[in-house]
Amino acid sequence: MPLQLAQERANQVLVLQTARVGHVDLDPVGGIGLQRDALGAWGLLTKQESYEIKQILGATYTGRVMQEVLLYTDGACSGNPGPGGWAWVRLEGERQQESSGGDALTTNQRMELEAAAEGLEALTEPANVRLISDSKYVVQGLNEWMDGWIRNGWRNASRKPVANQDLWQRLQTQRERHQLTAEWTRGHAGNTHNERCDQLAVAAIEQLRARGDAC
Repeated sequence: MPLQLAQERANQVLVLQTARVGHVDLDPVGGIGLQRDALGAWGLLTKQESYEIKQILGATYTGRVMQEVLLYTDGACSGNPGPGGWAWVRLEGERQQESSGGDALTTNQRMELEAAAEGLEALTEPANVRLISDSKYVVQGLNEWMDGWIRNGWRNASRKPVANQDLWQRLQTQRERHQLTAEWTRGHAGNTHNERCDQLAVAAIEQLRARGDAC
């Protein structure tokens, strides 16, 4: 949804064009918006960028509030490596959705990452997402490690290639698409939605075995 510019400010659109920003949606609650560049790609604006654009334009605007999403994810593996399952449970207001899947030969870490990637990729619109996982590997990776890995060309502190890089790169694509925060919760501690994820992931492994697909 484009900004509704006052006529006397129209010339200042050149500032935005120079910055390759075409249409902007500003979230009036959090100040987070969306930008579309000349190629039509969407990405998140930071709060500071949103603020600066509003100051530059001095214009009224219409904007849509990004959907608030609570996303629980979990992975499971029978043996490590072995057959594995992943699952997510998504809460949007009063709506709840869930999904799961499996892999005949994988690791627990890969299933934890797969769950997070699948859950985020299932969102059809950019959103404010709180991702809840009982995997410190996932949470610390998203919150603490990824920026350093990217700066180092997807190498870790030991200068070795990051493990499970294909899945981390999928998550990086989603970090660029959504306003994402990751939070850790203790597994098997009575959290209803975390427990549901675990049930779905384990069930996915059993389904692999029932079909004869588990290694």
